[in-house]
Amino acid sequence: MVDRFGDICDDPMVELMRLRQKRSVGEYHEEFDVIITRLNLTQEYILSCFLGGLKKDIQMMVRMFQPNSLQRAFALARMYEAANLDNGLNKSREESWVLHRILQWKKY
Repeated sequence: MVDRFGDICDDPMVELMRLRQKRSVGEYHEEFDVIITRLNLTQEYILSCFLGGLKKDIQMMVRMFQPNSLQRAFALARMYEAANLDNGLNKSREESWVLHRILQWKKY
């Protein structure tokens, strides 16, 4: 039956709507890209879907800077994630550095 009709359960839009960040931003972005390449969506909708699938804390920070592209949203999400990894460093210093970098980057 699959040979005749194809995989009827293969619906990239359903996959996209169910996709949520579970591990790193980079891994989420890779999964997201695999699905997006199978769909024909506007850049605005792609950006909205990407943001909607991020972990809530990352999503809120990224939305605060109103990114206008997927690349910008991804970069912001990675910077925020990097600043919040528990690696024994002074978090307030890291967060200040990342916020400073984001504010500089937003000027461009």
